[in-house]
Formats: sequence, C-alpha cells, structure tokens
Amino acid sequence: FAALASSFRTGRFSADVALEYSGAFDEGARSRMALSPSAGFRYRFFKGLDMTGFARRAYRIPTFNELYYVGYGNPELKPEDALMTGLGLDFRRSLNGKWKLEGGMDGYFNLLRNKITSAPSEQDPAIWLPYNIGKVSIYGTDISAGAQFDHEYWHAGLTCGYVFQDASDRTPDSMTYGYQIPYVARHTASAKADAAYKGWRITLTWNSRNSLRDSTGEIPDWNTLDIMADKEFTLSRKQGIRAKAFVMLNNVTDCRYELSGGYPMPGINWKAGIGISF
Repeated sequence: FAALASSFRTGRFSADVALEYSGAFDEGARSRMALSPSAGFRYRFFKGLDMTGFARRAYRIPTFNELYYVGYGNPELKPEDALMTGLGLDFRRSLNGKWKLEGGMDGYFNLLRNKITSAPSEQDPAIWLPYNIGKVSIYGTDISAGAQFDHEYWHAGLTCGYVFQDASDRTPDSMTYGYQIPYVARHTASAKADAAYKGWRITLTWNSRNSLRDSTGEIPDWNTLDIMADKEFTLSRKQGIRAKAFVMLNNVTDCRYELSGGYPMPGINWKAGIGISF
C-alpha cells in the first residue's frame, strides 16, 4: 500500500486530492493491483453552511479468509471495484452559547463491479459463503438534523436521520436483475434523544429498516427501541480515575425481526456494566 496526497486552502474554498496504490501478491494465483484516485472539496457559503463533494475509486481486495478459509473461502472471488460520487450540504450553528443546531443532506451515486457479499450455502445454511455480484448501481440520499441544549448541569439532545438507498443488481442475465441487493435497506430511519443532569444520563435510540432483502427474497420491515441509563463518577481527581456505570434495555417493544431469513435477532434483552478509565 502506498499513497500520495495534497490539499489546497483559500478563503471559503478547500480541496483535497489523493492517489492510492494497493497490491496483493498471492503465490500461485493472480496478483491484484490498483491505483485509486480521489478528490473532494468544501465551499463555505457563509459561517455554518458548507457545500461538500467528492469522487473516488474504492478498490477492495478480498481478505485471506474470504479466499481460503476452510469451508468458507472462495478462491474465485474477485476484487470489489467501485466509483463513488457525492454532493451535499452541511449546516452547523450555535445560538446564545446554549443551543447547537446541525443538519445535512447528501446525495450520492455509486457504480460497483464485483460487489462482495455472503449468503448461506445450499448444503448447510449455517455456513455462509462469499460471492460476487457482477454489477451494482447505487443512488440515494442521506438526510440528518439535530439540536443540542447545554446549560450549567443540564444537557438535552435530539438527532434524527433518514436514508434512501436504491442499490440494485444490474448484472446482465442475472435472476435478481433490477432487485435490491441483499442486506441493503431501501429505507432507513433513526432517532436518538438523550438528557443528562450532573453526570446522570438517559438515552433513547430508535431504528427502522424497510424494503430489505436477503439472498432468497424480501424480509419483513422492522423497528427497534433501546433505552440506556448511565452515570459517570470521579474516583480520584488527583490521579484522574473515572468510572462509568450503565444499564441498557434493548428492543423494548420485543420486535421479532431478522436481518437474514432463518437468523432471528434477540427479542427484549438487557445488559449492564461498569468501566474505569485512568
């Protein structure tokens, strides 16, 4: 692996360019090498509002385990090659020293060749085998918005997000031509709210996935709600020793869902712990 990079800054405009080289040399097999250029920019309209954009090649060589792990590897697996582009707006603003507002909207378009994914094998569904999807076209948008309030001992925050992603198989003569590729939801929504007072904090996290497929077909839509309470303690100011205890309740609504058919995820569950930092 090797890389060269440079950046340019002036007034409201900044840009970065890079060129990466990656190579894998496998004795007795075909060597894999690639040059991956990338470029990105940021333009500030005014304080708090920026436009961003990028274009780059992303080249991923299969890992050793993906190629050769006994009972799992696929020696015929090809490298994943992608052209990725994006354009968006980024907003950040502080009000009265107490409120912070932020938001963003990004659109993107990607073309992938030989996308690497995995699926349960026909001989044993408990064993997943990696394979390539010849051509994939992806376009979508990512929208987020959030607000935070901080004053003396109080903190409160809310962040919401939505992602639309059309990731379709465009391999000629493929049985799944035009369908969403496995494990990529067409619609994803999330929300996170937290409130804190003097080191005590409670956090609620909601996630939703819709129009999701696995290697065999559609997967029912699902959503989960998690709640966590935590508290930070100072054990020794002189030595800087701190501790954090937490209790987390996951999937509060006991949603019965799967990320892949035949692999059910946990219903309502909980965990607790404590961590110490020096």
